[in-house]
Formats: sequence, C-alpha cells, structure tokens
Amino acid sequence: MQLNHDNPSKEIVLVGNSWGSFELLYIASMVEFLLKETQQDTKVCGVILTQSGGIFEQSLVDLVRRAPLELAQRSAIDMLYPTR
Repeated sequence: MQLNHDNPSKEIVLVGNSWGSFELLYIASMVEFLLKETQQDTKVCGVILTQSGGIFEQSLVDLVRRAPLELAQRSAIDMLYPTR
C-alpha cells in the first residue's frame, strides 16, 4: 500500500508466481479492500498467475476428482476479473 501511496496509480495488476499465484487468489480481494480503506483511488484491474499449477504426479482418477473444484475457482476468478 505504501508503494502505491508514494507513486499513485489508477490501476494495478497483481502478479503471483508458483505458490505465490495460489496465495494471490486469496489476497487480491484483501488488496482491493485495503486500497478502499486507505482512500487510495486505485483499482485492481487484473491478476497474472505464472507457473501456478506446479509439477506433481497425480493419477487420472485424482485429476477427474479435482476438475469440478478447478472449474469453480476459474469461474470465481472470471467473475472478479472479467476479461471482456
């Protein structure tokens, strides 16, 4: 928040890499809240997630079981940060 306070911007993009991209999904709404609470005229206009999947072995059964959760998370992200 201090960086944006010292160098104001109308829009910011949050970037997370690896495990940080997983955490970014949870803190993006907190960042927006803090921007409003500190009366900064800035909006989070997007998020960039890089290498967020990680490399790990999983069976096809595990992949199929996790698919609904992954799709729900993507839908939630699309609702918060529409691309159109």
